[in-house]
Amino acid sequence: VVISHDITLQKQSEQKLIKSEKLFEKYFNLVDVIIVSLDLDRKVKDINRKGCEILGYDKKEIISKKWFEYFIPEKYRANLIESYHHLIHGQLQSNEYVENPIITREGEERIILWHNNVLYNDNNIIGTLSSGQDITERKKMEEEILKHKHHLQDLIEERTKELEQKNQELEQKNQELSRMNDLFVGREFRIKELKDQLQELKKKRQ
Repeated sequence: VVISHDITLQKQSEQKLIKSEKLFEKYFNLVDVIIVSLDLDRKVKDINRKGCEILGYDKKEIISKKWFEYFIPEKYRANLIESYHHLIHGQLQSNEYVENPIITREGEERIILWHNNVLYNDNNIIGTLSSGQDITERKKMEEEILKHKHHLQDLIEERTKELEQKNQELEQKNQELSRMNDLFVGREFRIKELKDQLQELKKKRQ
């Protein structure tokens, strides 16, 4: 009876485990972000459907491949391998968001926002689990907005310089008009003086 009871409990536990694994697999492949697990040798242990879709490979083509050597652009590779080394040796804090590109089968670079976690087994680090959101289009939009912003700033600066130049020209014209007005007023005043002098001379002759 005891043996039968133990077997029943074992089967129930196995069924719960299978059910849990199926549920995990379901969500693992349903989420709209890349989920990838690497071992200590940087090899891919698992990757979800979204990751395969973005990379453009079948899952079997990705599993056991060295992640950084196959799926990271060469110019970023050395720095990211060094960061991964620090991460799995506890020298770099996990749970931080970082951006870096991946390279697809077609050679296209996609910018991914990663959230990295270290995996443990009996307090020993055995690898990493990372989730990544493709933010390539968002980055392109940000760059376009920034470009338009800079263009607008250039137009404003150009227009400001034009207005300053116009103001300087107007100021020069005002100064010229002021000098001409002073000359005109002085001339009128001089003419009046001459007229007054003539009047005085006429009176004296009379």
